[in-house]
Amino acid sequence: VYEREARRMSSIAARQAIENAGLTIDDIRMVAVTSCTGFMMPSLTAHLINDLGLRTSTVQLPIAQLGCVAGAAAINRANDFASRAPDNHVLIVSLEFSSLCYQPQDTKLHAFISAALFGDAVSACVMRADDKAPGFKIAKTGSYFLPDSEHYIKYDVKDSGFHFTLDKAVMNSIKDVAPMMEELNYETFNQHCAQNDFFIFHTGGRKILDELVLQLDLDPGRVAQSRDSLSEAGNIASVV
Repeated sequence: VYEREARRMSSIAARQAIENAGLTIDDIRMVAVTSCTGFMMPSLTAHLINDLGLRTSTVQLPIAQLGCVAGAAAINRANDFASRAPDNHVLIVSLEFSSLCYQPQDTKLHAFISAALFGDAVSACVMRADDKAPGFKIAKTGSYFLPDSEHYIKYDVKDSGFHFTLDKAVMNSIKDVAPMMEELNYETFNQHCAQNDFFIFHTGGRKILDELVLQLDLDPGRVAQSRDSLSEAGNIASVV
C-alpha cells in the first residue's frame, strides 16, 4: 500500500510543482524525497525518475530517519545543490502515511495521542536555482540539534512494525530552541522574529504552536495558517 500510493500521489504532486515553477521535466537536476512513515528499496527517488521521465543523470537524495524535520533538511540540502549552478533545479517530494503505522495493540496514552494527532499527506515543491520565477528566496539556512533529545520522538522497531513513542518533553522543548531561532533571524535580517512579515511553522501540535507564540513574543493571530493546517490535516510530519 505504501509503495503503490507513494508512487501514485507523489507523481501527481511532483508534476504540479514542476508546472507551478515554470519548468519542464527535463529541467530537474536533483530529486529529494522525505518520509519517516514507510520504507522502500529502491527509494522513491528512483521510481520518480522512471515515473516522471526525469533525466537519468538526476541526483537522488532520499531523506529518512529525521522525522518531522526532514522537510526542512531537504530544503537546506536543495539550497546547497541549487547554489552550485544556475540550472541546478531541485524537486522536493515529502510524503507521510501515518495511518499505516497505527498499532492497535499499543494502549499507552502517548500512542492514543499520536494516532489522533498525525495525518496522511503528500506535498511537492521545486527550488529553482535562478531568479526567473516569483516566489520565496532563501536568504540563509541553519541547523540546530538539541542535545540529549533522542528519546523525545522515536520508533521502537518490532516484528509487528514501527511503534511510535512520543515523550511529553517535546511540548516543552521550544524554550530551548527559540534562542537559536532568534539568533539566526537577527544575523540574517537584523531584526527579531516578532518583526518578520509572516511565519511558516511546522504544525507539531497545539502546545508547540502556543509555545512558539510565547517564546518568540508573537501575536497569536500570526500563526493562524499553521493552526488551520493542524486543524485540517493534523501533524503531517515532514510534509509541512
